[in-house]
Amino acid sequence: MHLHVCSCPEFFERLPGVARSLVRAVPLERRGGQALSIVFLGRLGDRKGTPELLLGPGALQDAGVGFEAVLAGDGEIDRFASLARSLGIDGRSGFPGWVPAEVAEQLLGAAHVLVLPSHAEGLPVSVLEAFAHARTVVTTDVGALPDIVAPGENGLIVPPGDVASLAEALEWLARDHELRVRLAAGARATWEELLSPAVCAPRLVTVWRRATAAGR
Repeated sequence: MHLHVCSCPEFFERLPGVARSLVRAVPLERRGGQALSIVFLGRLGDRKGTPELLLGPGALQDAGVGFEAVLAGDGEIDRFASLARSLGIDGRSGFPGWVPAEVAEQLLGAAHVLVLPSHAEGLPVSVLEAFAHARTVVTTDVGALPDIVAPGENGLIVPPGDVASLAEALEWLARDHELRVRLAAGARATWEELLSPAVCAPRLVTVWRRATAAGR
């Protein structure tokens, strides 16, 4: 397992011991107020927009906006840990590698926002999990994401590959607590209305029954 240090003390104080054991915390200099806690869950690489995911927060640091980010997943971990160092944000970024489902839930529960700046997707599980955990989502308009993410209602959408737009969205969320709360509530409402097992299971049963009847 790859393990890189993340200096995000308030973030990790909110985590149970198992998650803290995967990503260690060291002191972080604050720039006033609570830092925006960002989490990414998935395979690190260009298709998932990992370069933008680091360049965007790098722009936040340049603007004096506090943040802390954990990028959990396999893929090109060393490449992006090196990029974080070159951007001067390695003290604010953690790369724990692939984590078990229970740790992913803990990371989501402790974060303010899930960021997934992908260039290509279907319907990513990480976004569904973020909605279920009432977490604000910042993502791109690819695949089925526009079908469930309504900008300004349950999340924010930025163009893929657009670092400036991503940085602007994150800075907006960092400075506007009420917006984060409203979008998070919208995310949970969307999950309950459209995406929860209680809603999806009966629909699947109906589809299976129709398919079975058609095959007779």
